[in-house]
Amino acid sequence: MIHQGISLLMDSHRELQDKIDRQLPFLRAAFFERLLRGQYQSDDDMEAVREHVRIEWTGERYLVAVATFPNRTAIYQAADIERLNQKKLLVRELMNDIGGGGVFVHDVDEDKLALLLQLDSGEPEHIIAQANDMLKTLQYRLQQECGVAAIISAGNPYARRMDISRSFLEAQQALIRSADNRIVWFKELLPNPSSYYYPESTETRMINLVRTGNVEALRSLLEELYQHNFTDHGLPVFILKVFVFDVLASCCKISAELGEPAVFSEAAAVYGLADHAESIEAYFLTLKSHLEAMCADVNRQHTENQQRWFRDILAYVNANYSDGQLSLAMLAERFHVTETHLSRMFKEKHGINFFDYLETLRIEHSKRLLLETGLAVGEIALSVGYSSSNTFGRAFKRTVGISAMAFRQAQKPGESKN
Repeated sequence: MIHQGISLLMDSHRELQDKIDRQLPFLRAAFFERLLRGQYQSDDDMEAVREHVRIEWTGERYLVAVATFPNRTAIYQAADIERLNQKKLLVRELMNDIGGGGVFVHDVDEDKLALLLQLDSGEPEHIIAQANDMLKTLQYRLQQECGVAAIISAGNPYARRMDISRSFLEAQQALIRSADNRIVWFKELLPNPSSYYYPESTETRMINLVRTGNVEALRSLLEELYQHNFTDHGLPVFILKVFVFDVLASCCKISAELGEPAVFSEAAAVYGLADHAESIEAYFLTLKSHLEAMCADVNRQHTENQQRWFRDILAYVNANYSDGQLSLAMLAERFHVTETHLSRMFKEKHGINFFDYLETLRIEHSKRLLLETGLAVGEIALSVGYSSSNTFGRAFKRTVGISAMAFRQAQKPGESKN
C-alpha cells in the first residue's frame, strides 16, 4: 500500500509538472508583454514572475529592437497571416543562432517582433556596435538565405531591467522613420520641436513608482523628463505648457488614488502661468517635489506596514516554535507571501535565514529545559519541535558545540554525580 501510494504521488507530481511545462510558453509570453509595456510596479515584482517562468538573465545591458516586414497590406487575409508567421519563425531561428540564449523574441503585433538583446557592459558605443552587428547579421541572413526583407529599428541600451520598456518605446518611435536595408536607431532621430517627451509607458511607470514608494527610481525618472523637455530640445512655450498639463493630470490621478487631494488646490495655478519658459519650468519643479513627497510618504507607510507585518510573523514563530510542522512554506502560506520574499526578510532583519533563526530559538528553549527540568533529552527534543532525539542531538551539537547531556552535566556538576 505504501509503495502504491508513493507511486501515485510521483505520477501526480509528474502530471502536474507536465501541465506547468505546457503552460510555460504562454506564461513567458505574458511576462515579456508586461515587461515591454512597463506594467511591473517594481523590480521585485518583475523578478518574482521571472523566476516563476524560469527565464535567466545573462547580460548586463538590455536593448530592444523591433523587426517588421515591408509591403504590408491594410487588411490581412489568412494566407498573409500564414506567411507572416513563417517569417517570424525564421527570425526566431536566426536570432537563436546569432545571439544564442542572449536574445528573447516576442510577438507584439501581427507583423512585428520585439527582439530583447542582452549585451555585455562597456562603453555605450561598444554596446551599440555589438547590437548593430547582431541586427545587421539578422537582416542580411534573412535576405540572403531566406529571401525575406526585414525592417529593423532599435532603442537605446539600458542597465536597469525596468528600463526595457523605455528601449521598446524608443524602438517603436524609430520604426516610424524606418527604411529598407538599414537599422534605424532612436538615438539618430532628430528632436521634433512640435512634440514633448511624456509617453504613456513613462506615465504608467511614474504612477507605479509612486504607488510602491520607490523614491530613488521616481527621482531619476522625473530628472529624465526634465532633461528631455526643458534642457535638451528647446521646446516652444505652448508645447511645454501642454506637457505640464499632462504631468498635472497624472498627479491628480495619483493624488486621488492615495487620498491626497492637496494637488487639486494647486491645479488652478497652471491656468495662470505666464507664457514664458521659466514660469512653466518652475511649476514643473513644484509638481516634481509634490510627486516625490507623495512617494516618500508611501515608502514610509510601506516600511511601517512591513515592520508591523514582520513583527507579527516573528510573534507567530516565537509562539509556535515547538510545532514540528513549522516551516518557511507554512509561514508563507499563512501570511500570504512568497517563500523567497519571506526568506529575504529574515536575512535583512536578522542576518540569518529562517531555518537558522528557528533552530537557534529551539536550541535556546531546549537549554532552559535541560537546566530547569528533569525531562529526558528525547522528551525535550519533542517539546521544542524536533521529530527525534537524534535530529535534536545533531542540531544541539552543531549550535552549542557539545552534546545536550554534556551541556546539562557541565551546568549542573553536583547533580550529575548523583
